This record gives sequence, C-alpha cells and structure tokens, in this order.
Amino acid sequence: MDVLEALVLPVSIITAAMGFILGMIFIFKPAALQKLSEALNKKFFVLEKIQQALDKEVQSDDWLARKSKMIGIIVVILALVIMLQIIVR
Repeated sequence: MDVLEALVLPVSIITAAMGFILGMIFIFKPAALQKLSEALNKKFFVLEKIQQALDKEVQSDDWLARKSKMIGIIVVILALVIMLQIIVR
C-alpha cells in the first residue's frame, strides 16, 4: 500500500495546487480564461467526421463569466480540502 500512496500523493498535491491556481484565476482574472479558451479552441487536427458527430455547441461562456467568483471560491475550497487531507495523513 505504501507504493500506491507514494504514487498517488504527488499527483494529489499537483492536482490540488492546480485547482487552487485555477480557482484564484476564476476569482480575480476571469478574462484571462476567456483568452486561454480562445487560444485552445484553434484547430490543430482535422477530424471532420468525428467533429461532426460531436459538434453540438453549448454556450456556457456567459454563465461562467457571470458566476466566475462563485466557481472560483468553490474550486479554491475544494483544492484546500484536498491539501488538508494530504497534510493530515
């Protein structure tokens, strides 16, 4: 079991840290996420057949922009809970 814990612990710490950072970005700089989203939405691969089947657009940007502080707070709290779980063990 020690080997499994040794493998899972670094992943959990990295995940919690990334969640904390993402939550802080949601709280303080939600516009930066919009720019990142636009940059990541550029096409890198041409997969027309697969894309047609999965190409149902869901408009969530406006909702995320309105609720960015709430989402950020939730993500930060969850990241802190994960970090505390790791520290307590």
